[in-house]
Amino acid sequence: MEGRGHDQEKEKDEEEKEEYIPGSFVVAVYAGQWYVGTVLDKKEKLALNREDYVYVSFMKRVDSVNDTFRWPDKVDKLNVLKEDLLFKCDAPSPVAGTSSSRKISYTLSKVEI
Repeated sequence: MEGRGHDQEKEKDEEEKEEYIPGSFVVAVYAGQWYVGTVLDKKEKLALNREDYVYVSFMKRVDSVNDTFRWPDKVDKLNVLKEDLLFKCDAPSPVAGTSSSRKISYTLSKVEI
């Protein structure tokens, strides 16, 4: 029985390590507001290789009423404390009517908002 508890603990540790996989999307508190971003690889030059941080590339908010975001012209990468991450989310969806413009805007599903 003792080995079984150890296996469950090991599985939990592995899940926590893989929780923020590069390419996945997260919502985080940044500069007093919540923003959407994508998790980056900790092998990048400016990433902190610490368990309590996640390296994130943030989208910029373009409409706070509709919670619309866009990828900024200048990349906004930041090492974020895990405690500032609110939740993992699906990739934001393009907003109708923006596909013909030069920059596509995105939003989260209403369930996630």
